[in-house]
Amino acid sequence: MAQFDIYAHQGEGIDYLLDLQDELLEPLTTRVVAPLARAENVGPAMKTVNPRIRIGGADYLLLTQLLAAIPIAALGQPVASAKTQRTEIVAALDFLFTGI
Repeated sequence: MAQFDIYAHQGEGIDYLLDLQDELLEPLTTRVVAPLARAENVGPAMKTVNPRIRIGGADYLLLTQLLAAIPIAALGQPVASAKTQRTEIVAALDFLFTGI
């Protein structure tokens, strides 16, 4: 499991989950994730808190404000990575927790 890996998810309006947790915490049995949903299914978004992430040619919004810890077993295999968008993702987390 790698930070910023993307996993398919079957849920109401949630298409994917983005792993936010650093690999240093690999021994834990859970991972902190945030959902990714199609922009048209979300409504108004805050640019800093909800960066766009492209998966398979489609745009998804990172719903940072809905992050949660889930069991590793619930994730399965990664289908993509958002590692190239590290700066935007970390900025979203910073803004969520510090307002800066």
